[in-house]
Amino acid sequence: MRMLTRAAMELAAGGETPRDVIDALSEDRSKAESLTPLLVALRRRAGDTVRAPAEVLEVADDIDRIIDERKAARNIDG
Repeated sequence: MRMLTRAAMELAAGGETPRDVIDALSEDRSKAESLTPLLVALRRRAGDTVRAPAEVLEVADDIDRIIDERKAARNIDG
């Protein structure tokens, strides 16, 4: 799962739309459940209002920060 999470963050940082990454990750429901913080982060980046436990939101915040850092390192806007 860590490799999948890293790959999804790289896709988001590389310019893929959050919605496209969400769709790809959500195809397998069993995996999607274990990727909840990542999916929450991506849904928020897509403009969705998300309700989740505080712990999930904290991890999602960390994921957002990592994606932003990787985007900045690549000089990609959006």
